[in-house]
Amino acid sequence: MTEIDLTTNKAEAERHRLEGNEHFRSFRYHNAIKSYTSSLECQETSSVLANRAQAYLNIKQYERALMDSARALELDANNVKAIFRYAKALENLHLYEIAAEKISKIDLNNPKNKEIAKLKQHVQDKTNCVEVKLSCGEKDEFLRSKLPLTEIKNIKTIGRMELAEQIIQDKLHISSPELSSMKIPPPPTTSFIFISVFQRLKNRPVAFAEYFLSIDKNNYGDLLDEVIETEMIKCLFVGFDILANQSNISELLECLIKLADVSRFDIAVLFLDEAAKNMIRKMVERYTVSENQLSILQTLYAL
Repeated sequence: MTEIDLTTNKAEAERHRLEGNEHFRSFRYHNAIKSYTSSLECQETSSVLANRAQAYLNIKQYERALMDSARALELDANNVKAIFRYAKALENLHLYEIAAEKISKIDLNNPKNKEIAKLKQHVQDKTNCVEVKLSCGEKDEFLRSKLPLTEIKNIKTIGRMELAEQIIQDKLHISSPELSSMKIPPPPTTSFIFISVFQRLKNRPVAFAEYFLSIDKNNYGDLLDEVIETEMIKCLFVGFDILANQSNISELLECLIKLADVSRFDIAVLFLDEAAKNMIRKMVERYTVSENQLSILQTLYAL
């Protein structure tokens, strides 16, 4: 991109930002979001992401506000407005402990941070809710990973019986009767079927992982956009960790990478704990994996 193009983009981004601010001041929050989005398409900045996060908060789209403020903090970790809006979104999702931890990094003695101090009083000593209900949210193109997906060639397809035999040999702590008696359902045709099968298999992560591997990667969006949850990704991690070997590691990682195309992926990954992430870190350390895949995986799952 030439210097002239960069200057033009910055000017367009600023024009849309000011337009968004005008909509916001007039309480036209949906129009403000459109203008901020246009600004971000020209130039991604922490301040505009924080502005759009506030607009999302005002229309009670807390998941989107969380994603925008999280991205704003990636670009500028000292953006106090983004920190406040990140914590505010967490509060509305009843994740009080995480919100309190985020606020703890702010100087609450600064008179400019009165609103943050009030928020701290409201969330402190409260515990997180047991289960978070998330609504579907499409990811903007600029929030998607900029890293290109890699084409995996010469993948060895392992049959179910061969795979089960290898599991028994490599993972002795899994009982062969459990594997042999478990009939893997056919690939799902609807989101409802996927959820139903997950509820049956969630305590059998190997079976769930095999079931997930049977799904065409091109169908992830149609099947999972509105239903993917952190619990499902954790279960998949456990199953993949057990199934993994040098022959199939590339295929398993490609599934995890392709999963990032699902619209609620960012939110689901946001709540992955370190134990789950460590499982994937250790899995990729055990085998030879491509640097490209490893780099993409580390970016997508914040490893």
